[in-house]
Amino acid sequence: VKSIEKDAVISRPSRERRGNIDRSKLSQIPQYLGQIVGLAKLEIYGWLTRLDGSSKWKKLDKNDKIIQKQAPWGLARISESRPYRTKYTYHKSAGAGSCVYIIDSGVDAHHPEFQGRVKRLMDLYPNSDNKICGHGTHIAGIIGSTKYGVAKKTTIFDVKVENDKGETTVSKIVEGIDFITKDIPSRNCPKGIVVQISPYQASEAIKEAIKRLLTKQAFVVVGAGDKGMLVPEEYRAASSHFSIVGAIQKGDKFSVYSNYGPLVDLLAPGTAILSTWPGGGTKILSGTAMASAHVAGLGAYLLGLDQNSISLDQYMAVTGRYDVVDLGLRKQSQTNSVLINNRLAAFD
Repeated sequence: VKSIEKDAVISRPSRERRGNIDRSKLSQIPQYLGQIVGLAKLEIYGWLTRLDGSSKWKKLDKNDKIIQKQAPWGLARISESRPYRTKYTYHKSAGAGSCVYIIDSGVDAHHPEFQGRVKRLMDLYPNSDNKICGHGTHIAGIIGSTKYGVAKKTTIFDVKVENDKGETTVSKIVEGIDFITKDIPSRNCPKGIVVQISPYQASEAIKEAIKRLLTKQAFVVVGAGDKGMLVPEEYRAASSHFSIVGAIQKGDKFSVYSNYGPLVDLLAPGTAILSTWPGGGTKILSGTAMASAHVAGLGAYLLGLDQNSISLDQYMAVTGRYDVVDLGLRKQSQTNSVLINNRLAAFD
């Protein structure tokens, strides 16, 4: 997101490092089956989990699996145990009952891939044609479209804060976030709420707006940024609900443009991602916004399986794949090499 607000005083929001996960122990989890006392238990055919007492024990029937053949590589990667596979395996619930707010350039609600599950709630640039900038539609497709989406039955709420060039201001981002904070109680989202925010130029005002949003127990996801730089210490959010996501490319290589460092919580597919585009089309885009959209979609999917929004980031950290991503030059940066995975195809 580009900022066109000339008089904005830009600073980065502070974030308290979560202390309830010993990340040094996470790498000790075996590839397919592991246990950390008090954090997680994985069982081959049950996918049993427990995190800090807030996640529910959930046993999935393997007969409820759905397999999407010839899926986009990003979808296949978050369900398969190895790269270069082409199937996306998921539970039939597919995020039903969850809702995802998308703060972006707007979503083409008429795209057939969404099947009527998109509703625009706010448009801060009503004279701007969202079909010119398709970024928001692309993000929504990764999260919840029928062919390209992680959570194929989630409901998507469109909060448009960008113009047709993909530009916005700090004040409009804050207005969008505050709108969501006030709007959440009025929505029928029995399984829970996810909020997707594209990488933004942070400010004290945005930091405070996110803090207000987090009081609604939403799972908030943001891209790490696309400048190929260390995510600074100041880029924090004072809550374990907030996940910063870095991008990978095919073959489990860290994307060169992705920001990196110890504040990157999770990694997800972000390079050469095929998704929806305004007017009923598709397009391939790259960026940490695409990576964070995979995490937002997985969040909605897990909410559909009755996971608790408060511990979703911890759940993804424990059930992710460790050290499978080639960090390349970022290897010494202490970037958390945790690639998200829905675990449903892990034991095939």
